[in-house]
Amino acid sequence: MFLFWWIEKRTENPADSIFAKCLSAGLKIVSAKLTDYMINSKIDWKLGKNKDNAIVEWIPICSVIFSDGHKRIIGLSKDGFWINVFESPRTENLFVIKNREDCYYIMAIIDKERIEIESSIEKGLDLNDLSIKLIDTFPFKEIIKYSLIIGRHWGIKATKWIRQKEFDEELCNITRMIIEKKELDQRSRHDLFKMMNRFEKQKTNR
Repeated sequence: MFLFWWIEKRTENPADSIFAKCLSAGLKIVSAKLTDYMINSKIDWKLGKNKDNAIVEWIPICSVIFSDGHKRIIGLSKDGFWINVFESPRTENLFVIKNREDCYYIMAIIDKERIEIESSIEKGLDLNDLSIKLIDTFPFKEIIKYSLIIGRHWGIKATKWIRQKEFDEELCNITRMIIEKKELDQRSRHDLFKMMNRFEKQKTNR
């Protein structure tokens, strides 16, 4: 795929080492212990196959409809990982989000407003008799970081998803590289710079 080719090319340059480091971080997204969030123990699990052709038990939480008409489903696996399902008339592609690289499969949701995604997930959790506190395990920050690393369209969208309280050292490093290389557009760089400054001031005042 072009996207993966472009990632590989940009990380060949030592100056891009922060991007390479972030992409290869292999961050494990911790699975939720679903029994801690179940209001009703009877859940009607669906069966699907992931990209490795392994059977996955899962439930749909909400659907995301895009402007071109295609639909993605956000779900949860029985072992507590978030899932992205892309449905077409002939097939169902199911991807389990277990690490940062897997955010590639769910990144498209960043085209939507974050509050819209949060609201849909909370409603879906409630309908499935799961505590809405489970939304705290959704990898919002990892999707944001991955999208910033990819840059261009996705990075610009990601800046609109970031909340100040989520800013951390890694986002500071990504921001510095974006500013240094003049990635994204001027407004996005400015927004990131302001959040980075606030984070560093808060850190100094602790």
